Amino acid sequence: MSSENLRKKLNHLTTIENWYDKRVGSIGELNIIFNNVFNTENVFAAIYVAIRQNPQSASATETYNYYNVGFTADDITSYFYIKYGLNYLAYSYNNGDDKASLRLRIATIYKANKYKYMKLIESMGYKYNPLYNVDGIELYSNAEAYGDITNTRTPSGTVVSVSGADNDGTPSEMITSNYVNPYNNNSSSEASQLDSKTVQSPVLSKQTFEDNYHETTTAQNEPATNYTYDSASGTWQKSGLFEIAAKDSAFGVAINGPERYYAEKRIRQGNIGVTKSQELLTAERNVVKFNILDELMKDLEREIVVGIY
Repeated sequence: MSSENLRKKLNHLTTIENWYDKRVGSIGELNIIFNNVFNTENVFAAIYVAIRQNPQSASATETYNYYNVGFTADDITSYFYIKYGLNYLAYSYNNGDDKASLRLRIATIYKANKYKYMKLIESMGYKYNPLYNVDGIELYSNAEAYGDITNTRTPSGTVVSVSGADNDGTPSEMITSNYVNPYNNNSSSEASQLDSKTVQSPVLSKQTFEDNYHETTTAQNEPATNYTYDSASGTWQKSGLFEIAAKDSAFGVAINGPERYYAEKRIRQGNIGVTKSQELLTAERNVVKFNILDELMKDLEREIVVGIY
């Protein structure tokens, strides 16, 4: 920097407090600069963090609520003023070129580090139990569907009914029937005098198989169903298809009524002991001490703030 430029900068030295207090109407000059940069795009505006609600009893369910701890452009201005109010800017709020140069410098610093800010904000949104260094769910799933089952029986051919007589008129097959008379009544009829009699009758018809005969048996598998116990009847009643939620399926999709389904779910949570719990809590407290806005402040301080020595 030339001596002339250095002299100009020194002549324009103005405290950040003066920038903050100098008003244009009801708005301070410093607010105007920061609003111009952050009102268009402000990644710090929406920072949602998960806060665990402490259960009020041993049986209470653990829940989390999300809160927005973000910062508006005016919040950023006020924080910058509080941290560096007694320091200087080498820019004068009475000089239009200085104000434009300062606005451009702040916008450039912000844009150059925006990825860092966004990733830090992302990490602030994680929901986790700080006491768990082992925290995971393992899902194993196996679903089977058999569909239709078709069985074909032999011999094949068509069922045909034919006469029981051969070509010469004699029966091809005879049925033998035995009649027994339990008493003799001295009647002149043959049936009343015989103790027994054997009679052969020809088969009137029979079935033969031709070559194109076949039989088909189809079995349809039913989907699996849930059962609930009916205390009134003392029986188990069907209550709809067996369903597996997507979160409980290794396939990542919901499954309704599989014919066969095998699932195993393992949840591993906790840590290795009391001493480790204390270490994890200490680490968590160090995490929550982190202020993301301080990252922006440090980046601005290096580039635009003139320190007091």
